[in-house]
Amino acid sequence: MRTGVAFLLAAAFVLSCAEAEPMAPQPSDPVVELVRPIALYPDPLVAQVLAASTHPDQLAQAQAWRLHAGMNPRGLTAAVDAQPWDPGVKALTQFPALLADMARNPSWTRALGEAYKAAPVEVVSAIQTLRRRAQADGTLESMGAQRVVADGGYLLIGPNDLRRVAVPGGGAYDIVAEERFTWSWLGWDLDWRHGTVTCEELRYP
Repeated sequence: MRTGVAFLLAAAFVLSCAEAEPMAPQPSDPVVELVRPIALYPDPLVAQVLAASTHPDQLAQAQAWRLHAGMNPRGLTAAVDAQPWDPGVKALTQFPALLADMARNPSWTRALGEAYKAAPVEVVSAIQTLRRRAQADGTLESMGAQRVVADGGYLLIGPNDLRRVAVPGGGAYDIVAEERFTWSWLGWDLDWRHGTVTCEELRYP
């Protein structure tokens, strides 16, 4: 009898823990391949890309606008703020090569956006899967412009210098630190546990 009671108590404990800490779904191979191009980007940039990918038409508009803007970085920032685009799309105007790649590959961009809208936790789980593989292979570590931190089972990637963002395979970008609009790259973050992209208010007076 005692054994039966102990089993029931143990089962209740396991169920309560399962409800409190739902397990992330195992990412499918297609989703892992879908996020491969961005998995090693800094976390704020990953968040921007995921948010922007849900607005592929706006990305095309932003790319066309960006090509003809012809402004210095400070003037560009103020001009972008007046546009009607999603904050994630606005933020990517600070990364012209990445913006151009997403606009030139609408099928990938649209597929990423649809996957993120349908199953955000699976998408961010796939990113973590690729980061763990890269760390095991010795290709993901703190060095140069980036730092890698393990936090609660998740691998976080951030810049060493908040004014300079390194993008794997895409060079580095100087960010105007004095102008931090709501959509600026510094305002973005990713809740890895829940697969939620957040954007905080960073506009300075």
